[in-house]
Amino acid sequence: MPPKRLRVLLSFTREPDESVVQTTRDAIAGLKDNNYFPHPPADPATLEAKLGEFIEAITAANQGGPHDRLFKQKKRDELVMLLRQDALYVQGACHDDLEKLMSSGFLPASTNRTSSPLSTPVITSLGQGNRGQLVVGVKKIPNARTHDVRFAPVGTVGAPAADWMVIQGFTNSRSMALNGLVPGTTYTVQVRAIGASGLSEWSNAASCICW
Repeated sequence: MPPKRLRVLLSFTREPDESVVQTTRDAIAGLKDNNYFPHPPADPATLEAKLGEFIEAITAANQGGPHDRLFKQKKRDELVMLLRQDALYVQGACHDDLEKLMSSGFLPASTNRTSSPLSTPVITSLGQGNRGQLVVGVKKIPNARTHDVRFAPVGTVGAPAADWMVIQGFTNSRSMALNGLVPGTTYTVQVRAIGASGLSEWSNAASCICW
């Protein structure tokens, strides 16, 4: 029986704009100075420039009319095309090494058609660690390999007051530390699981003030 081949998850091509933005940021961070992937079709600088254009177009579309929304879609399509090219490059250049693939900032797709979808994480704890640090924990999820945590300051109406920040690759689901936070600020936090079957949904949000 031939070995299973690793494939890059391409679900970002049909996900909301927020996910495209985050996938691009992950790819920029993962591909920059990455010796495993020295010659991506779209280098980090190109991705960063296109991401800036897309974010500007999103802002204009939210405040403008049909022309602005069409322009935003054009910028999204341009960025997604570059991400897809890089994803396929990573898929071939990782030589079926999961660690190498994950270092690129992209995520692996399921290689097992019978794998069950991952359950949505449930946050069981969120509290103060050291100064400027919150620690979040979730219930253990079968078949989850790692977890991502995203967080943002809470605004005056309870919604995130800034873009989500995402930290990837937590392996201890019961103790995931978020460092470098601003004391006296309340943060909202969500967690998702990653496994052979792909990504779980983001958990419900939990909030806590950091000191």
